[in-house]
Amino acid sequence: MGAAALHRVLTHSDATVLAAGWFPRLVADPHASEVTAGVVAYLDCAGNVTAAAERLGVHRNTLQTRLRRAQALGVDLSDPETLLATHLVLTACLRATDLGGR
Repeated sequence: MGAAALHRVLTHSDATVLAAGWFPRLVADPHASEVTAGVVAYLDCAGNVTAAAERLGVHRNTLQTRLRRAQALGVDLSDPETLLATHLVLTACLRATDLGGR
């Protein structure tokens, strides 16, 4: 399933509810859009920090800081069993709100 079809499977309202339940600290963070964009780019690039940073147009250290912040806010990037669900929910949230933040 491509990202373009994601909105048909997981609506923005459903994604928002899931994100608020799974990642309440991330959702409440004032920099949630930047952190979420960093996580989504990182997962889109299969964990390649350099490629994800280039995609976002930021330095790789900036992206690494955002990824550490995401983990501090409750986004587990080390558990393979949760990565797909995390990726889908955060991508749906990001696309629906048109957050592409740097």
